[in-house]
Amino acid sequence: MATRPAPARDSIASPPPFERALGLEFRNHATVAVTAEGEHARVVAALLATAMGMRPLAAAPGYALHLVSGQSPAGDGRGPVVMPCRPATPRGAFLTLPPVSEPDLLASQLLHLSDVVACGAQAHGAFLVHGALAALDGRGVVLCDDTTLVVRDGGGRWWGHPWPTWSRLFDARSGGACDLHESVPIMAVYALFKAGKDAVGPVGGGQALCWLAEWVEQVSRPMPFDPLVRDWARLRAARFRDLCAFVRAVPVRRLDLTADGPFWRGIGRSLAGARSRPGY
Repeated sequence: MATRPAPARDSIASPPPFERALGLEFRNHATVAVTAEGEHARVVAALLATAMGMRPLAAAPGYALHLVSGQSPAGDGRGPVVMPCRPATPRGAFLTLPPVSEPDLLASQLLHLSDVVACGAQAHGAFLVHGALAALDGRGVVLCDDTTLVVRDGGGRWWGHPWPTWSRLFDARSGGACDLHESVPIMAVYALFKAGKDAVGPVGGGQALCWLAEWVEQVSRPMPFDPLVRDWARLRAARFRDLCAFVRAVPVRRLDLTADGPFWRGIGRSLAGARSRPGY
């Protein structure tokens, strides 16, 4: 059975110059754009745009990140890596990026900014989940580890967008890049467990919801500079409603793995029935 990872692009070690606003459009029709002013802000914006596969948008975005180069309040490089420079609005965030050269601080800036991008998409029915997106014959499954942006389209169908792995930038390693405009319908979610034999088994709705809530919480960092976080309780309640709808529509299964077992064949067999579901 042929398999492939979610769509990927070249390394972001040497991004092109950032000269104009670029953005993303997700399957739920949420649009997010980035603008930059100042040398360091343009460098970070170029890294973000290349890693996420941003493109020029045909229309004004629903949400925008406006990045400006600046100094931290401490003035010694030990302050926050991302700061608000103007009051945020429901249509965008205005952020100051102090110049940093250390790979871990640069990765932290990109991580914070990608969180804001995810919040812009979440306002239209979406959530980040701590699970990798894998594509098989045009259909997607979510596995434990890494990160996927899950969105629901206007017809109630759930899609997975790949998400950059910013941790690869730590310790001066080059980062990976992916095209966030690419997406695949999510057919199932698999919770991975080490076991003595390979097996795929069903998971009850209550257990599935508990697992998903935990995986989403692991990658849902509070962002005090984002307008959507002004009512964090309401945001989390909306996310929980999305998770309940997701569990009702997409099966969650337990995947028991040995170190060298042919687990992809088990995934293929478990998806055989899902291929005939209406809308998929």
